[in-house]
Parts: sequence; C-alpha cells; structure tokens
Amino acid sequence: MGILNGINTDAWNPATDNFLKVQYSANDVQGKAENKAAMRRNLGLSSADDQRPVVGCITRLVPQKGVNVDFLS
Repeated sequence: MGILNGINTDAWNPATDNFLKVQYSANDVQGKAENKAAMRRNLGLSSADDQRPVVGCITRLVPQKGVNVDFLS
C-alpha cells in the first residue's frame, strides 16, 4: 500500500481527541483557544502573547523540507 499522504481524520479529530484539554469542532471552536492557552502554560510561554500564533513542525531540518523558507518569513 505504501505511504499515504494526508491525515487519518478519525484518529486526528479534535472533537473526540482525549489528549486535548478541551474537545472542539468546526461548529464550536471555543475549545481551540482553551487548548492553546493550556499548551502555552505547559511550555512556559507568556500569556501576554496569546494572540500570536504558535507554530510547530515535526520534520528533518533540511532545505529539502523548506524550513529555510519558513524561518525567513
């Protein structure tokens, strides 16, 4: 079968994900902000910057992946 692109929306569903502090859906996104605040607290990030985006990337840090472009923007 090989490697499939994309995500498994059944496994990675914020409405049913028990690893999130608060579940949320497309119809009720309030939990998204609560999860971001909890993540910022867990990582020791300032709550003063709570309107700024938090970006995460799990990949090899090589130009082939485009990380050199992301960090320049």
